[in-house]
Amino acid sequence: MNKLKRIIIQAPRYIIAFLLFYTAAKKFVNYDAHLAHIRDVGIVPAGIADSAAIASIAVEAGVALLLVLNYRKAQVLGCCILILLMLAYSRYVYFIQNKALFVPCSCEGIHGKLSWTMHYWINGSIAVLALAMLYMLYRMHKQKNDEALGKGSIKTVQTI
Repeated sequence: MNKLKRIIIQAPRYIIAFLLFYTAAKKFVNYDAHLAHIRDVGIVPAGIADSAAIASIAVEAGVALLLVLNYRKAQVLGCCILILLMLAYSRYVYFIQNKALFVPCSCEGIHGKLSWTMHYWINGSIAVLALAMLYMLYRMHKQKNDEALGKGSIKTVQTI
């Protein structure tokens, strides 16, 4: 595979992994604000708010790690979890817009400038990108298997 194609295929993984790690690190550094946000919004029962706060940080960091590992099965798992994570975040945005008593935002930096509708677009775009990454991983795996099978059958034909 040529260098440009490799960069085009791998760049989205690293960009998304960076964004996930950045948000996980930000939540970890500002843990009290993150926990208060989860408690105040009321999307999860108060009894599990602490666990949900820790889990959200762990899942984001874990998916980021899976995406950057140079191991196809880890990348596939990371993409699958990423799609589910984006669906969960979209559900969260829906809850905030339609059911929350107030519209909080503990986001800072780039996310703080986005409307809630833009959050949907970003979540959807990342989910579609994760689907595209899954497809590319599948195609690369299939191509590698086809090449391996093709080489073996050529040798068999030549020996006959």
